[in-house]
Amino acid sequence: MNKDYSHLFLIDPGFTALNHGSFGSCPAEIINYQFELVKKMESLTTRFFTRIVKDLNAGSMEVLSRFVNAPSADMIFIRNATTAANAAINSISFEKGDEIVTTNLIYGSCRNALDHAAKTRGAVIKKAEIPFPVQSENEIAELIMGLVTKRTKLIFIDHVTSETAMILPVKRICDEANRLGIDVFIDGAHAPGMLPLDISVLNPAYYTGNCHKWICAPKGTAFLYVRPDRQESVIPPIISNYFCQGETSNARFHNSFDWSGTMDYTNYACVGKTIEHLENKVPGGWNHIMKRNRELAITGRNIITKELHLDQYLPDELIGSMATVKLNSTAVIDPKTGIDLIQLELLDKYSIETVITTLYPTKQRILRISAALYNNETDYEKLAEALRKISF
Repeated sequence: MNKDYSHLFLIDPGFTALNHGSFGSCPAEIINYQFELVKKMESLTTRFFTRIVKDLNAGSMEVLSRFVNAPSADMIFIRNATTAANAAINSISFEKGDEIVTTNLIYGSCRNALDHAAKTRGAVIKKAEIPFPVQSENEIAELIMGLVTKRTKLIFIDHVTSETAMILPVKRICDEANRLGIDVFIDGAHAPGMLPLDISVLNPAYYTGNCHKWICAPKGTAFLYVRPDRQESVIPPIISNYFCQGETSNARFHNSFDWSGTMDYTNYACVGKTIEHLENKVPGGWNHIMKRNRELAITGRNIITKELHLDQYLPDELIGSMATVKLNSTAVIDPKTGIDLIQLELLDKYSIETVITTLYPTKQRILRISAALYNNETDYEKLAEALRKISF
């Protein structure tokens, strides 16, 4: 049985938490660290905002930049991957007929942002329909790149899909797109802390990743990487005091994004501390964390598929720290919460947090499980036992 590290977190012991992928969970020590920063902020407000937090965030970014292997000068902190995607999409000068190649599996908010670009600026959305389950990386890459034409202006893809938890072949797609002179935006909302990440090797035009998911930093922490040749044109979602100030494009990039007005920036200061904290607390550090969680996700999926006699799921090589299984039913949504009734029953009756989602645009139910440091095999046995008692 995998060793769990639940003592590092504040997970309610009365619940089985199998949905780390949606919102993450921050270690108790980091929460305490942030609270101390908040107290310092409130005791020395001007000094904190004008001097202290800038240095803290710069140091935090240096740790993060090494973790994802991208120059810190080309990265900025941002609230979440959705905000980053909007910043990039709204900054690109689409002309009527320009094509955006994406997939049917992108996150809903990003789908809305692309649809808005198509509606207001005349871009054409071309969607690769990736089936579930898919058989291989090659099948995914061919479906996406098969839509590319001379009119393609942007390829917008996930690193790990949200609904189906599928790892996409982003390196191959970036290599082919760069050869053709096409920009790639990678929505890596789930990737940092789940997968070994090397942005410099990938070399996309844009890459965003959440830090509050698998890195386990406080909520509302993400980053946006913009390749130097695209920094001059990218516009922040909030135009604030230092917009476009600076002698170089990189200085203008940072001044435009780093200050969005008065708010609590202490969560950004915690990102580097979180990376170092878990590296030191878990023997083997992040390499072991990612390996452990992936193996546990596969084990959990195998427990569920065996117990419930389910046979539609992804090949192991396309799985990170989440796994998905197709259920033999269609979704029934609670009108008050917008959540599937099975997900609500698991939470309310069995004290289990997980995700019952659908394969867009169908109503086919998919079960998505997460494997985090505070999980072990018994959690998935509890889920399987509960699902046996529920008509799904």
